[in-house]
Amino acid sequence: INSQDSPVNPAELYGDMLTSLESEVPATLEVTFGRVCNLQCEHCVYGQERSSRWISEKCRLPEILLNIVRQLPAESDFPFFRRPVLIHGGRILEGWHLNVLKRVRELRRDIEISLIYNGTYVHHLDEFKQLGFCFDWLDLSMDGLEKAHNRQRDPRGILQGPSSPWNVVVKGFERAREVVVPYQSGGTVSALMTLTRLNLEDVEGVAGFIFENHLADEMHYCPMSPERSENFQIELDEEGFGSVWRQIVRAFDRYGSERVFFKLFELDDLRKLERAVGSRM
Repeated sequence: INSQDSPVNPAELYGDMLTSLESEVPATLEVTFGRVCNLQCEHCVYGQERSSRWISEKCRLPEILLNIVRQLPAESDFPFFRRPVLIHGGRILEGWHLNVLKRVRELRRDIEISLIYNGTYVHHLDEFKQLGFCFDWLDLSMDGLEKAHNRQRDPRGILQGPSSPWNVVVKGFERAREVVVPYQSGGTVSALMTLTRLNLEDVEGVAGFIFENHLADEMHYCPMSPERSENFQIELDEEGFGSVWRQIVRAFDRYGSERVFFKLFELDDLRKLERAVGSRM
């Protein structure tokens, strides 16, 4: 960040970040059980990779996971004073994952277990019921309305009909309450839109579709992280950030800031947003 153009002092910001990291007792754990996927999304940070249950178990992933979970701080521990969180971060959900997650739940009754996914968890509904397992939070990706969502999540157009990414995620939202603890007990279903040049026209429309159809409790937006060279061409530029921001503000106004969230994970994105909309937002 150029300090001449921004009220943010880079040295102070980096210093504060390092201080925070040195004193942090992590309360959130994200686990990747495997890197095989049933999609090849345009924005994904992973390429085609070999992965399997056999590889994960040979590396003792379940045992390592349980050992880390034992060490996560409790809600009463300084400095966070919040429930520990385990996020199933990908790439796809398999039946054996549910067995491991149930062991996590039995080990730590206080932990919040979450899933970030594309909707194909519905293939395992019977296993959820047999295990009596539910997530505390289910986050399903909706990357635009139908055309944009399908384009971003199935760029070659291979998946059609009921198997199309759009139909899969809509079905996922429709069955979500079956695999999430009751809303009255803190269960949350949310929609996540990864923002790119492919879907920036649908930002406000996705919030409308989600809330008008009562599909989720919250709507989350975040820019794509361009980790691979294949991603660079669909990364949002400053003009795109401006368009996205204006639509998100309208969604805030219409549905409330307690239901609509915009998250930035890179300093470069913060700089783009500042240039697009100004330092005072």
